[in-house]
Amino acid sequence: MTRFERATGIGESDWVRHWSRCSELQREAGFEPNHLQGPYDEARVLDALVDLIRERGRFPSFREMRTKAHNDPGFPSSTAFRRLGNRRHLITKLVTYCAGQPDCHDVLKAP
Repeated sequence: MTRFERATGIGESDWVRHWSRCSELQREAGFEPNHLQGPYDEARVLDALVDLIRERGRFPSFREMRTKAHNDPGFPSSTAFRRLGNRRHLITKLVTYCAGQPDCHDVLKAP
């Protein structure tokens, strides 16, 4: 909304008289409002973790996952990993996932 106000000179106090929500204003202007992305698929998160383990040579900390997500826009956020559980649960899910993937056996040997 700040960008909208800068570009148009129309502040919230002006448009709120006509529309109760910003999304209503956007629709009437012919635009589709932004939508939340939604959670990543578990396989997508585990694939990203496999890649990070290969990159690091070991199981990463949540802080390392957060740093990777900050520096790589295609990498899931640390929240996506925490959604799968604590470190122990995440490792268990990873082992189960890798056991069913023929190209992941090297990851199971990482420290």
